[in-house]
Amino acid sequence: MKRLIPFLLLLISACGSGNNTEFTPSPTSPEIRKLRELAVELLSRADTGEQQVEVQQIHIGVNVDSSLPSRITLTMAQAEQRAAEVLARALAGEDFDKLVYQHSWQGPRLGVRPGAFLILRESPAQTGPSVLVDDAMSPNLRNAAWRLKPGEVSAVEYHRTDCEEGYFILRRLTDDEMKADNPANLPAANEQVTEMRKAAADFAARPEVADTRMKVQHILVGRYAPGPTDALKPLNAAQAEARAAELFAEAVAGADFGALVKEASYDGAPGIYDMTMDDRENMVKGFWQGAWRLQPNEIGIVPYNRYTSPFGYHIIKRLE
Repeated sequence: MKRLIPFLLLLISACGSGNNTEFTPSPTSPEIRKLRELAVELLSRADTGEQQVEVQQIHIGVNVDSSLPSRITLTMAQAEQRAAEVLARALAGEDFDKLVYQHSWQGPRLGVRPGAFLILRESPAQTGPSVLVDDAMSPNLRNAAWRLKPGEVSAVEYHRTDCEEGYFILRRLTDDEMKADNPANLPAANEQVTEMRKAAADFAARPEVADTRMKVQHILVGRYAPGPTDALKPLNAAQAEARAAELFAEAVAGADFGALVKEASYDGAPGIYDMTMDDRENMVKGFWQGAWRLQPNEIGIVPYNRYTSPFGYHIIKRLE
């Protein structure tokens, strides 16, 4: 029995927190030991008790096909090594947004900073593509999210039942970062932005028109993801608001709307939608609500909202 004890200790050490279900031979790399150490320490903490947190994640999949052709299928040992290497770079202060773009198995989504999710304790009245409710997540992933400190980087290990998607490198956004992700929380960057915000507030206060059908054309100024042409580069929150204000000012001043769509819309040209009362709710809520406030040939602006306009800013012209 005494001869077995060193081997058992070695096995426990090699398997980190006990979450790994495939034996990884020792010695492991310093990066892997750091990943396991942080993952175990994070889950040992008490829940913060907060009602919402926003977390960026880099997902390193285990035995799964990625949505991105450049991400090959990895065994558990390969995924752990890659996750450990990416974690080391994040801990060293590399740009987390870029690390998400470069390494996460989940591709970027229009509207939010790379890999970011707002995590809520309870289901909200409205949802969005980057909003997750606590009980919709894998147990270890959600438990980790509620234990992170603002600005902290840590990790979650693969577990066959409690984190079956793979390894995750997590970073919790700070309160200032969350606030800045919607520039409407901050002073306007310039006079055009001030005018756009006022126009958007006045537009939102209008009642719906009585029409049962609506044909509109729109310019979408997206956030954090590329558009359909190489000229439309990813814009951060502040850049997207400033660009939307610029385009809105041009549109209301009489610029060719179709040309603006072709030049600047992250939804592509021609950006024309024909909706009825029966099918309008198949569209983004802020978009169809804006459409139903317009008279023919009018132009309105719907600002970014995480729940009702999650992809960015909609500049809408009613055609019919």
